[in-house]
Amino acid sequence: MSDLQEQGERAAQIRPILERTFALAQSWGMVEQLGDDWYYQGKEHTLIYNPQSDQFLMVNQDGSWQLSWHEQLFLAKSSQEITDQQFEEFHELGQWLDTQEVPQPAASEVEVPGSTARLFQWYASQGAATFKLAVESTKDCYRVQVDNIVYLISQDAATGDYDLKREDGIALTTADLNAWASVYLWLDKLDKRSPISDSSEAADQETQKQLVDHLLSNAEFILAFRHDFEAIEYDQAQQSYIIGLDDYSISYNPIEDTLWVQRGMERLASTSRQHFNGDSPQTLTGSQHVGSITSTDVYHFQEWATWLRLKQEELLQQQSIKEFDLPEKNRLDHDFER
Repeated sequence: MSDLQEQGERAAQIRPILERTFALAQSWGMVEQLGDDWYYQGKEHTLIYNPQSDQFLMVNQDGSWQLSWHEQLFLAKSSQEITDQQFEEFHELGQWLDTQEVPQPAASEVEVPGSTARLFQWYASQGAATFKLAVESTKDCYRVQVDNIVYLISQDAATGDYDLKREDGIALTTADLNAWASVYLWLDKLDKRSPISDSSEAADQETQKQLVDHLLSNAEFILAFRHDFEAIEYDQAQQSYIIGLDDYSISYNPIEDTLWVQRGMERLASTSRQHFNGDSPQTLTGSQHVGSITSTDVYHFQEWATWLRLKQEELLQQQSIKEFDLPEKNRLDHDFER
Protein backbone atom coordinates (compact mmCIF):
# COMPACT_ATOMS: atom_id res chain seq x y z
CA MET A 1 0.00 0.00 0.00
CA SER A 2 1.41 3.37 -0.99
CA ASP A 3 1.91 6.06 1.64
CA LEU A 4 -0.60 8.30 -0.15
CA GLN A 5 -3.24 5.57 -0.16
CA GLU A 6 -2.64 4.83 3.52
CA GLN A 7 -2.97 8.51 4.39
CA GLY A 8 -6.23 8.67 2.45
CA GLU A 9 -7.63 5.68 4.33
CA ARG A 10 -6.61 7.13 7.69
CA ALA A 11 -8.19 10.47 6.76
CA ALA A 12 -11.41 8.67 5.76
CA GLN A 13 -11.65 7.17 9.26
CA ILE A 14 -10.74 10.42 11.01
CA ARG A 15 -13.28 12.67 9.25
CA PRO A 16 -16.41 11.04 10.81
CA ILE A 17 -14.77 11.37 14.23
CA LEU A 18 -14.16 15.07 13.63
CA GLU A 19 -17.73 15.54 12.34
CA ARG A 20 -19.11 13.90 15.49
CA THR A 21 -16.87 16.14 17.60
CA PHE A 22 -18.20 19.18 15.73
CA ALA A 23 -21.81 18.03 16.17
CA LEU A 24 -21.31 17.48 19.90
CA ALA A 25 -19.71 20.91 20.27
CA GLN A 26 -22.67 22.39 18.36
CA SER A 27 -25.14 20.72 20.73
CA TRP A 28 -23.22 22.21 23.67
CA GLY A 29 -23.36 25.70 22.15
CA MET A 30 -19.58 25.81 21.58
CA VAL A 31 -19.63 26.42 17.79
CA GLU A 32 -19.38 30.06 16.66
CA GLN A 33 -19.74 31.79 13.31
CA LEU A 34 -17.07 34.00 11.76
CA GLY A 35 -18.01 35.26 8.29
CA ASP A 36 -19.06 32.25 6.21
CA ASP A 37 -17.21 29.83 8.50
CA TRP A 38 -18.40 27.95 11.57
CA TYR A 39 -15.68 26.95 13.97
CA TYR A 40 -15.08 25.10 17.21
CA GLN A 41 -11.92 25.85 19.17
CA GLY A 42 -10.95 22.95 21.40
CA LYS A 43 -8.05 22.59 23.80
CA GLU A 44 -5.65 21.20 21.18
CA HIS A 45 -7.35 21.63 17.78
CA THR A 46 -9.72 23.97 15.95
CA LEU A 47 -12.39 22.64 13.58
CA ILE A 48 -13.63 24.92 10.80
CA TYR A 49 -16.55 24.22 8.44
CA ASN A 50 -17.70 26.35 5.52
CA PRO A 51 -21.19 25.28 4.35
CA GLN A 52 -20.95 27.42 1.20
CA SER A 53 -17.92 25.57 -0.18
CA ASP A 54 -18.40 22.40 1.89
CA GLN A 55 -14.83 22.64 3.15
CA PHE A 56 -13.83 21.04 6.44
CA LEU A 57 -10.55 21.84 8.16
CA MET A 58 -8.84 20.70 11.35
CA VAL A 59 -5.76 22.60 12.52
CA ASN A 60 -3.82 22.30 15.77
CA GLN A 61 -3.44 25.35 17.96
CA ASP A 62 0.06 26.37 16.82
CA GLY A 63 -0.87 25.90 13.16
CA SER A 64 1.88 23.36 12.50
CA TRP A 65 -0.45 20.51 11.53
CA GLN A 66 -3.73 20.42 9.66
CA LEU A 67 -6.10 18.13 7.78
CA SER A 68 -8.33 19.46 5.00
CA TRP A 69 -11.31 18.18 3.01
CA HIS A 70 -13.44 19.58 0.20
CA GLU A 71 -16.83 17.96 -0.48
CA GLN A 72 -15.74 14.79 1.37
CA LEU A 73 -12.52 14.66 -0.70
CA PHE A 74 -9.35 14.56 1.38
CA LEU A 75 -6.88 17.19 0.21
CA ALA A 76 -3.59 15.41 0.80
CA LYS A 77 -1.44 18.22 -0.61
CA SER A 78 -2.80 20.77 1.86
CA SER A 79 -2.67 18.33 4.78
CA GLN A 80 0.17 17.08 6.95
CA GLU A 81 1.10 13.43 7.46
CA ILE A 82 -1.04 11.48 9.91
CA THR A 83 1.38 9.60 12.17
CA ASP A 84 0.64 6.31 13.93
CA GLN A 85 0.40 8.12 17.27
CA GLN A 86 -2.00 10.76 15.91
CA PHE A 87 -4.12 8.07 14.27
CA GLU A 88 -4.35 6.21 17.59
CA GLU A 89 -5.31 9.43 19.42
CA PHE A 90 -8.21 9.97 17.01
CA HIS A 91 -9.41 6.43 17.64
CA GLU A 92 -9.36 7.16 21.37
CA LEU A 93 -11.39 10.31 20.70
CA GLY A 94 -13.89 8.20 18.75
CA GLN A 95 -14.19 5.77 21.68
CA TRP A 96 -14.83 8.69 24.02
CA LEU A 97 -17.51 10.05 21.68
CA ASP A 98 -19.21 6.64 21.88
CA THR A 99 -19.83 7.36 25.58
CA GLN A 100 -21.47 10.72 24.84
CA GLU A 101 -24.92 11.59 23.50
CA VAL A 102 -23.59 12.74 20.13
CA PRO A 103 -26.29 13.76 17.59
CA GLN A 104 -26.39 11.07 14.92
CA PRO A 105 -26.59 12.00 11.21
CA ALA A 106 -29.93 11.27 9.60
CA ALA A 107 -30.16 9.28 6.37
CA SER A 108 -28.59 11.00 3.37
CA GLU A 109 -31.98 11.33 1.67
CA VAL A 110 -34.21 12.87 4.33
CA GLU A 111 -37.84 13.63 3.59
CA VAL A 112 -38.61 17.22 4.58
CA PRO A 113 -40.73 17.10 7.76
CA GLY A 114 -44.35 18.13 7.26
CA SER A 115 -43.88 20.63 10.07
CA THR A 116 -41.64 22.66 7.72
CA ALA A 117 -44.49 23.58 5.39
CA ARG A 118 -46.89 24.12 8.29
CA LEU A 119 -44.51 26.44 10.12
CA PHE A 120 -43.74 28.38 6.92
CA GLN A 121 -47.46 28.85 6.30
CA TRP A 122 -47.99 29.81 9.95
CA TYR A 123 -45.33 32.56 9.73
CA ALA A 124 -46.87 33.76 6.45
CA SER A 125 -50.32 33.93 8.11
CA GLN A 126 -48.79 36.15 10.81
CA GLY A 127 -47.59 38.55 8.11
CA ALA A 128 -43.89 37.81 8.75
CA ALA A 129 -41.61 38.99 5.93
CA THR A 130 -39.45 36.44 4.10
CA PHE A 131 -35.94 36.93 2.73
CA LYS A 132 -33.80 35.42 -0.06
CA LEU A 133 -30.28 34.02 0.27
CA ALA A 134 -29.46 35.47 -3.18
CA VAL A 135 -31.13 38.05 -5.41
CA GLU A 136 -31.70 35.53 -8.20
CA SER A 137 -33.02 32.82 -5.86
CA THR A 138 -36.61 31.63 -6.23
CA LYS A 139 -36.71 30.51 -2.59
CA ASP A 140 -38.36 32.61 0.10
CA CYS A 141 -36.90 31.91 3.54
CA TYR A 142 -37.60 32.29 7.23
CA ARG A 143 -34.92 31.95 9.88
CA VAL A 144 -36.18 30.10 12.97
CA GLN A 145 -34.59 28.78 16.14
CA VAL A 146 -35.61 25.43 17.59
CA ASP A 147 -33.91 24.04 20.71
CA ASN A 148 -31.06 26.58 20.39
CA ILE A 149 -30.27 25.61 16.78
CA VAL A 150 -30.97 28.03 13.92
CA TYR A 151 -32.70 26.63 10.81
CA LEU A 152 -33.71 28.02 7.44
CA ILE A 153 -37.15 27.01 6.18
CA SER A 154 -38.00 27.95 2.62
CA GLN A 155 -40.54 27.63 -0.16
CA ASP A 156 -39.52 27.61 -3.81
CA ALA A 157 -41.82 30.04 -5.63
CA ALA A 158 -41.16 28.20 -8.90
CA THR A 159 -42.04 24.67 -7.71
CA GLY A 160 -43.92 25.26 -4.46
CA ASP A 161 -41.57 22.82 -2.68
CA TYR A 162 -40.54 23.39 0.93
CA ASP A 163 -37.06 22.82 2.34
CA LEU A 164 -35.40 22.66 5.75
CA LYS A 165 -31.70 23.25 6.44
CA ARG A 166 -29.53 24.08 9.41
CA GLU A 167 -27.98 27.52 9.07
CA ASP A 168 -24.58 26.19 10.16
CA GLY A 169 -24.56 23.84 7.15
CA ILE A 170 -24.36 20.64 9.22
CA ALA A 171 -26.44 17.81 7.77
CA LEU A 172 -29.73 17.17 9.54
CA THR A 173 -29.42 14.73 12.44
CA THR A 174 -31.98 12.47 14.07
CA ALA A 175 -32.06 15.02 16.93
CA ASP A 176 -33.08 17.69 14.39
CA LEU A 177 -35.88 15.53 13.04
CA ASN A 178 -37.10 14.80 16.57
CA ALA A 179 -37.15 18.53 17.31
CA TRP A 180 -39.22 19.18 14.21
CA ALA A 181 -41.65 16.45 15.22
CA SER A 182 -42.19 18.58 18.35
CA VAL A 183 -42.84 21.58 16.08
CA TYR A 184 -45.67 19.59 14.47
CA LEU A 185 -47.21 18.83 17.88
CA TRP A 186 -46.82 22.49 18.87
CA LEU A 187 -48.69 23.66 15.77
CA ASP A 188 -51.43 21.12 16.45
CA LYS A 189 -51.93 22.54 19.94
CA LEU A 190 -52.00 26.09 18.61
CA ASP A 191 -54.68 25.12 16.08
CA LYS A 192 -56.88 23.88 18.93
CA ARG A 193 -56.61 26.94 21.16
CA SER A 194 -59.72 28.99 21.82
CA PRO A 195 -60.01 32.45 20.29
CA ILE A 196 -59.40 35.38 22.61
CA SER A 197 -61.37 38.61 22.32
CA ASP A 198 -59.84 42.04 22.70
CA SER A 199 -61.29 44.39 25.25
CA SER A 200 -63.02 47.01 23.08
CA GLU A 201 -63.51 49.52 25.90
CA ALA A 202 -61.74 50.30 29.13
CA ALA A 203 -65.06 49.68 30.86
CA ASP A 204 -65.07 46.07 29.67
CA GLN A 205 -63.57 44.86 32.94
CA GLU A 206 -64.48 41.19 32.52
CA THR A 207 -62.73 40.81 29.16
CA GLN A 208 -59.73 42.77 30.43
CA LYS A 209 -59.48 40.52 33.49
CA GLN A 210 -59.50 37.44 31.24
CA LEU A 211 -56.63 38.87 29.19
CA VAL A 212 -54.67 39.60 32.36
CA ASP A 213 -55.34 36.10 33.71
CA HIS A 214 -54.21 34.42 30.47
CA LEU A 215 -51.09 36.57 30.23
CA LEU A 216 -49.94 36.17 33.83
CA SER A 217 -50.62 32.43 34.06
CA ASN A 218 -48.46 31.77 30.99
CA ALA A 219 -45.79 34.21 32.16
CA GLU A 220 -45.65 32.41 35.51
CA PHE A 221 -45.19 29.04 33.78
CA ILE A 222 -42.44 30.39 31.51
CA LEU A 223 -40.62 31.80 34.53
CA ALA A 224 -40.94 28.48 36.42
CA PHE A 225 -39.65 26.50 33.42
CA ARG A 226 -36.61 28.73 33.02
CA HIS A 227 -35.92 28.44 36.74
CA ASP A 228 -36.12 24.62 36.69
CA PHE A 229 -34.40 23.81 33.40
CA GLU A 230 -32.38 26.80 32.24
CA ALA A 231 -30.87 29.97 33.68
CA ILE A 232 -32.50 33.24 34.65
CA GLU A 233 -30.62 36.51 34.74
CA TYR A 234 -30.70 38.24 38.13
CA ASP A 235 -30.65 42.03 38.00
CA GLN A 236 -28.96 43.32 41.14
CA ALA A 237 -30.25 46.87 40.62
CA GLN A 238 -33.89 45.76 40.41
CA GLN A 239 -33.36 42.78 42.74
CA SER A 240 -35.34 40.72 40.27
CA TYR A 241 -35.02 37.77 37.92
CA ILE A 242 -35.62 38.93 34.34
CA ILE A 243 -36.45 36.99 31.16
CA GLY A 244 -36.41 38.61 27.72
CA LEU A 245 -38.80 37.28 25.05
CA ASP A 246 -38.59 39.26 21.81
CA ASP A 247 -40.19 42.64 22.65
CA TYR A 248 -41.43 41.41 26.02
CA SER A 249 -39.90 40.79 29.42
CA ILE A 250 -40.99 38.88 32.52
CA SER A 251 -39.65 39.98 35.89
CA TYR A 252 -39.96 38.46 39.33
CA ASN A 253 -38.93 40.08 42.61
CA PRO A 254 -38.42 37.32 45.21
CA ILE A 255 -38.21 39.81 48.07
CA GLU A 256 -41.67 41.26 47.44
CA ASP A 257 -42.96 38.08 45.74
CA THR A 258 -44.29 40.03 42.77
CA LEU A 259 -44.39 39.15 39.06
CA TRP A 260 -44.87 41.55 36.17
CA VAL A 261 -44.86 41.55 32.36
CA GLN A 262 -43.74 44.35 30.06
CA ARG A 263 -43.96 45.06 26.33
CA GLY A 264 -41.00 47.29 25.63
CA MET A 265 -41.08 49.90 28.37
CA GLU A 266 -44.82 49.53 29.05
CA ARG A 267 -45.88 47.37 31.97
CA LEU A 268 -48.82 45.22 30.85
CA ALA A 269 -49.74 43.39 34.04
CA SER A 270 -48.42 42.58 37.48
CA THR A 271 -49.33 40.70 40.64
CA SER A 272 -49.77 42.23 44.05
CA ARG A 273 -47.57 41.06 46.89
CA GLN A 274 -48.49 37.52 47.95
CA HIS A 275 -47.10 34.02 48.39
CA PHE A 276 -47.52 31.09 46.03
CA ASN A 277 -49.20 27.97 47.37
CA GLY A 278 -47.89 24.73 45.84
CA ASP A 279 -49.91 23.62 42.83
CA SER A 280 -52.56 26.27 43.47
CA PRO A 281 -50.78 29.61 43.13
CA GLN A 282 -52.83 32.62 44.12
CA THR A 283 -51.17 34.76 41.46
CA LEU A 284 -54.28 35.68 39.52
CA THR A 285 -56.41 36.67 42.50
CA GLY A 286 -53.91 39.44 43.19
CA SER A 287 -53.44 40.53 39.60
CA GLN A 288 -53.82 44.13 38.60
CA HIS A 289 -54.07 45.63 35.11
CA VAL A 290 -51.37 48.17 34.38
CA GLY A 291 -51.14 48.56 30.62
CA SER A 292 -53.21 47.93 27.53
CA ILE A 293 -53.17 44.17 26.86
CA THR A 294 -54.28 42.87 23.45
CA SER A 295 -55.13 39.39 22.24
CA THR A 296 -51.85 39.46 20.28
CA ASP A 297 -49.91 39.79 23.53
CA VAL A 298 -51.78 36.85 25.00
CA TYR A 299 -51.31 34.71 21.88
CA HIS A 300 -47.54 35.27 21.96
CA PHE A 301 -47.33 34.08 25.56
CA GLN A 302 -49.57 31.11 24.74
CA GLU A 303 -47.21 30.12 21.93
CA TRP A 304 -44.12 30.28 24.15
CA ALA A 305 -45.78 28.47 27.05
CA THR A 306 -47.21 25.74 24.79
CA TRP A 307 -43.74 25.02 23.36
CA LEU A 308 -42.15 24.92 26.81
CA ARG A 309 -44.83 22.54 28.10
CA LEU A 310 -43.84 20.13 25.32
CA LYS A 311 -40.17 20.56 26.27
CA GLN A 312 -41.03 20.01 29.93
CA GLU A 313 -42.69 16.68 29.13
CA GLU A 314 -39.64 15.58 27.13
CA LEU A 315 -37.14 16.64 29.80
CA LEU A 316 -39.08 15.01 32.63
CA GLN A 317 -39.39 11.81 30.60
CA GLN A 318 -35.63 11.80 29.89
CA GLN A 319 -34.91 12.43 33.57
CA SER A 320 -37.20 9.57 34.55
CA ILE A 321 -35.51 7.19 32.09
CA LYS A 322 -32.03 8.12 33.35
CA GLU A 323 -33.06 7.53 36.95
CA PHE A 324 -34.61 4.17 36.00
CA ASP A 325 -31.41 3.13 34.21
CA LEU A 326 -29.17 3.86 37.23
CA PRO A 327 -27.68 0.75 38.90
CA GLU A 328 -29.48 0.00 42.18
CA LYS A 329 -26.66 1.29 44.42
CA ASN A 330 -26.26 4.50 42.40
CA ARG A 331 -30.01 4.97 42.35
CA LEU A 332 -30.17 4.80 46.14
CA ASP A 333 -27.30 7.27 46.40
CA HIS A 334 -29.02 9.56 43.89
CA ASP A 335 -32.29 9.44 45.85
CA PHE A 336 -30.47 10.16 49.09
CA GLU A 337 -28.73 13.20 47.60
CA ARG A 338 -31.99 14.49 46.22
